[in-house]
Amino acid sequence: MPAVTMGNVQGQGNASILRKDLGYKYPNDLNLLPGSKLHERLKNEILYRARESANVMSQRFDSWNDIDKILTSYISIDEKEKAVKDQDVRKPVSIVFPYTYAILETLLSYLVAAFFQDPIFRYEGTGPDDIVGAILLEKLVQVQCNKTKVALSLHTMFRDSMSYGMGITVPSWRVTKGFNQKRGLFGNVSGVEEVTLFEGNELNNIDPYLFLPDVNVAVHEVQKGEYCGWVNSTNYMELLSDEGNDESDLFNVKYLKGLKGRRTTIYSGDNSARNKKTGFSGSENQDVTFPIDVIYMYIKIIPSEWELSKSDRPELWQFALASDEVIIKARPAGFNHNMIPVTIASPDFDGYSTSPLSRLEMLAGLQGTLDWLFNSHIANVRKAINDMIVVDPFLINIKDLQSPEPGKIIRARRPAWGRGIKDAVQQLAVNDVIVVT
Repeated sequence: MPAVTMGNVQGQGNASILRKDLGYKYPNDLNLLPGSKLHERLKNEILYRARESANVMSQRFDSWNDIDKILTSYISIDEKEKAVKDQDVRKPVSIVFPYTYAILETLLSYLVAAFFQDPIFRYEGTGPDDIVGAILLEKLVQVQCNKTKVALSLHTMFRDSMSYGMGITVPSWRVTKGFNQKRGLFGNVSGVEEVTLFEGNELNNIDPYLFLPDVNVAVHEVQKGEYCGWVNSTNYMELLSDEGNDESDLFNVKYLKGLKGRRTTIYSGDNSARNKKTGFSGSENQDVTFPIDVIYMYIKIIPSEWELSKSDRPELWQFALASDEVIIKARPAGFNHNMIPVTIASPDFDGYSTSPLSRLEMLAGLQGTLDWLFNSHIANVRKAINDMIVVDPFLINIKDLQSPEPGKIIRARRPAWGRGIKDAVQQLAVNDVIVVT
């Protein structure tokens, strides 16, 4: 299980940038300047919950890694098989029999055929006055689904649910801005103006390795938990662009530019085994790409106890903590449904577990048996196709016998001259191991 530590401003050498006042105006007249008492309290509350969740969820990583290796056909070879490959890359070594992968593809094919028929989301009116409105809403949502590629997100959700026992998505509202040329009366360009290129619903996938649920509730009861969050990897320019969007409610993003530690300490690096085959470590060149980890978390709180407002009733708030150091969002969720906007697909849940076993994990024993059977057969065939010969070196020239050239001449040594070589060379009998399918 990875070590989980708390963020430390002084330890990362970020104190100088965080002490500056960059002139931000915060919502509800709150003092969310980095380093302020309220800011530090909110930061610690988010990190405490994230650490609690990560300590439990990370215990599932080893089992999930085994699934990743199976689905990517990754297998580590020993020194003996490495020597075989070094001698001849065409010789087979141990493989992952694609039994689990075939089952996954079969399940996904069924789910895609069952759910990906246009329109994906269908609406019906409850009365005669709602018929036209329902038809228009259905058409509008389908256009947005096509624009934001919702089908791909749903495919990923289905795949994660079969592989890891849960597929997590977050519905959100996307606003894409752009610039158009402003033209004068005679068609001359007089400048540029910012315009809205697209606005609508989208569906974002959450990597199960980066999910931070309330571990005190079952996977299908996310709404009964006190919090739910996830880690999102993004970059400085993306956050800076979103900060300029009024709908995002982001602030304090400019403080991130001077930070030295921009990745979260809750989950260190890429904990999956998806890149074992390619050898990609998941680490980026932070001097060029400026990657930033953001912890997004919805928490049910009593605002008066957190010094956020005078309300003493439970409310759902949304927080975003970048680089474990800077709060960049803190506001009431403000949804009419008053629910945590996280959806989880868990087809094999048991009704009690926070992270149930997946359908592919249940096949681990059978997958291991098939791998062993086929790899035993490969090892035996590799041995069988190589001549195993017993030689009397007193009668036969060993160097001539070891030559791989066809049509070779094997010379007998002087003691065998005139006596024949019938008993000088004998091949051992090898029985092939047959795999029954």
